[in-house]
Amino acid sequence: MRIPPHRLALAASALTLLLGAGRIPRTRPGAPGRSVGDAAQRLLRAGVTRTQGFSLNVSNHLATDLSTHYGTWVSQCLWFTTKGPDWARGHPDWCASQYYSPAAPNDGQPGNAVHVDDPSTWRWTDLWFQQNVGAPPAQELTHLVVDTGRDGRGAWTPPAGKYSGDPQTWCNAFGRGIGARPTAHTRVPLVDAYVWIKTVGQSDGECNRSIPGGTIDPEYGVVDPAAGVWWPEQAKSLVRNAAPALEFNTALR
Repeated sequence: MRIPPHRLALAASALTLLLGAGRIPRTRPGAPGRSVGDAAQRLLRAGVTRTQGFSLNVSNHLATDLSTHYGTWVSQCLWFTTKGPDWARGHPDWCASQYYSPAAPNDGQPGNAVHVDDPSTWRWTDLWFQQNVGAPPAQELTHLVVDTGRDGRGAWTPPAGKYSGDPQTWCNAFGRGIGARPTAHTRVPLVDAYVWIKTVGQSDGECNRSIPGGTIDPEYGVVDPAAGVWWPEQAKSLVRNAAPALEFNTALR
């Protein structure tokens, strides 16, 4: 099948935008990295309105419920800036996010502002979207899928003080597990499916936890395989730590 040149050009442009000038948009250890408005802007520039939707958590470990929460905000922000009130058109940067919500008191009191690493405070961002987006027609909201192949135990955070530099929490994260099985029954209105996009057991690359001159990954005690290489030991670890646990059909021999 020959892909039309304009489709190839669109895909190349989208990839450039979404990778942020050559840098893969990783998440924080326990929360999405890019603000809601930034993600929405990149998706718009990449042509999301001409697609069936977008994906989240590919090659990452963010807990499924956080991915779906964030993804719902991004979808609502896309509607807000393209089909919402006239004053909002073209302004995804006005959307509340996991970093800040105008709906919060923001008075310095505990719990009265959004904190990216404390999902209990995300209610303020939920409130902003309730106030400014409400309940748009379901068919006007952009849908998404979430990669759950490695998010069963959420993001990895090494013990405080273990590493003086960047611990590379995204890279071959230690002790993680397979997450929800691929399914179209997510029970989340805008999430069409949980899928395993990145191959389970595929290495993220040679991680050294930013130890100067180091080649060995201290979390595994070996030099990690190159990015994309199948790594049986990591695959076994993901299976052992799967949440929910994997069940095997022992009747099949």
